[in-house]
Amino acid sequence: MNLSTPLNNLKIATKISERVNERFPYVSPNKMARLNYNELCQDKELLTKLKFKQMFLMEAREKRAHLQDNPVEFYKRLINDTDRIRALNCQEYSYLSYLGMRINGIKDCKAIKPYLAENDKVIDHVLIQNDNIFLDTWLGIADFGNKVIDLYKKIFHINQNSKLEFIEKPIVKLSDEEVNKIKPLISELDLTI
Repeated sequence: MNLSTPLNNLKIATKISERVNERFPYVSPNKMARLNYNELCQDKELLTKLKFKQMFLMEAREKRAHLQDNPVEFYKRLINDTDRIRALNCQEYSYLSYLGMRINGIKDCKAIKPYLAENDKVIDHVLIQNDNIFLDTWLGIADFGNKVIDLYKKIFHINQNSKLEFIEKPIVKLSDEEVNKIKPLISELDLTI
């Protein structure tokens, strides 16, 4: 695959999104709450379970925070935490997507938060590659910027005239050497296999 063309990079991003979702087929408490709020309010038992999952995710994030200077351990813990809790939200999806892109040789990725300024509301955490290809594994979307922005507005019921801003978010970056150490632990994200 020629990694330098936008279309091929989009194909890689799409496959990474699919592979992350196959490897981590767990619940996303935030996604369920955002996309199924009315139904969720009717099921108190499910709501309680999701609250506990969310609490476990937050605790795991706090424990991983001190590992940001040790990317290999950070990603090992992320993988283990996700499997142990059997849940992940957009932040975990962003990290796992970044990991998948790096495993497949894509270096120019950064994490961003789509932000609705008029409501002072962050709507998601995603990965962007080459400032044009959005990879939102949380929603199962990989596409070029304008298409993704239109989808966000539709999915999150945002007025079409509203402007979305994008704030860069820190991400734990991996060197090539660190990628090679993690790759055997999550071979499912290697598209050459």
